[in-house]
Parts: sequence; C-alpha cells; structure tokens
Amino acid sequence: MNSLLYISVLPVMLLLLYIYSKDKNKEPKKLLVKMFVFGIISFIPIIIFEELLSLVFDVKKANNLISLFIAVFITIGVVEEFFKWLIVRVIGYNNREFDEVYDAIVYSVCASLGFAVIENLLYIVTKGFSTGLIRAFTAIPVHTCNGVIMGYYLGIAKKLDINSDINYKKYLIFSLLMPIVAHTVYDFLLMSKDITLIFVWFVSYITFVIICLKVIKKVSNSEEYISNNKDIHYCKNCGSFCETNYCSRCGYKNK
Repeated sequence: MNSLLYISVLPVMLLLLYIYSKDKNKEPKKLLVKMFVFGIISFIPIIIFEELLSLVFDVKKANNLISLFIAVFITIGVVEEFFKWLIVRVIGYNNREFDEVYDAIVYSVCASLGFAVIENLLYIVTKGFSTGLIRAFTAIPVHTCNGVIMGYYLGIAKKLDINSDINYKKYLIFSLLMPIVAHTVYDFLLMSKDITLIFVWFVSYITFVIICLKVIKKVSNSEEYISNNKDIHYCKNCGSFCETNYCSRCGYKNK
C-alpha cells in the first residue's frame, strides 16, 4: 500500500516543488495548501458531474471519432478544467498576494495537482502500480501543463483587469478554454485507439510539455508585476482589489 501512495503522490510533489522553485517572490504556503486542498475536494463534484453527463455522453459507448471527441470534451475536458479554474478564480484571483503574472501559474498548478493526486491514487488502486508509473510520466505532467496554460492566461487577464483594459475578459475566457481544449485533445487522441492518432498524441504531448516549460521559464524570469501603479491596493480584510479606501466586496475601511 505504501508503494501505491508513493507513486501517486511523489510525481505530484516533485512537480509542485519545481513550479514553486521558479517563483522568485514566493507565495504564502498557507494559500497554496488551500488551493491544493480545494483541488482535492473538487474531485467530488467532478465525479458527480462526469457520471451524470456520461448518461448522455458516454465515452465508452462512442461509436465513431466525432462522438468520442464530443463525449470527451463535455464529460472530461469541460468538467475537470472548469472546477480547477473555479478554485483559482474564487480563491486566488482577488487575493492581495496575487501581484505577479507567475503567481497565477503557481495557483493553477496547485489546484490542478490537488485533483490529480486523488485521480492518480484511484487509478493505481483499481489498475495497479504499472498504471501509476505510466501516469507519472504522462497524465500528471499534462495536468501540470494545463495548470500552466490556465495560470498564464489568468495572469494576463488580471494584469489587464487591474489596469482597466477591457481585453481582460478575452484572456479570462482563454484561461478556461485553452486548458479544456488541451485536455480534450490529449484524452481524445489517447482513447481513439487508432495507431496514427496515438502517434499524434505522443508528438503533441512532447510538444505541449516543451511549450509549457518555455512559458514557465519566460514568465518566472520576467517577474512581471500585475501593476506598476502604487495607488492600487488590496483589502486588508478579504484580500480583494480596491479602487477606493472602502472594499466593495466586504465593506472594510482600509485607511
């Protein structure tokens, strides 16, 4: 049993440490643990929604590639990435600690890997050690990459939002849409069982990992702050962004 726990948890912890190590201005560990724990908890609503949606869009009963893609998109891509995104959007987006674009990557990866560690443990318990070993080099890195892409666009959205640029809505949409598409394509190609598409899956997987590594390097090295405006501040009570001395969210007087 210990070996099963190690293979399910170790790759997640190593990837979390890697993402965290690239953050020049470290985020509070309490906040990151909160993201991770909510990622774990998200497993419950995700499973519920996936089971309900599979009554109509059943991946196992898909009889052609089009129906398979639709089923994967709706029951896996949308459901899993939405709940991860929701965690970061609710807990992290308006937090006063969110002051760099890279912070959003850290938050998103924490939420993604919180879910991934439970999913991985379930796969290992039901399908064995070898499955966990394979997932350590495939599914877990992909969950991480989806978090990187989600966080990258969320970081840009927050930067534009703080600076009153209406284009922030576009990047907010991208922060959800891009991980959904990436997740859907990954699972669809793998579940197709078509030798040509499996080869495409392998090439796209390697390419996706390389792109995300470059994004991590670029954003972490840039130390790009959300805003250079010294007048911008956050509520000391709830952490929300404030345009005045009074927090519009909780009513707290900050000065």
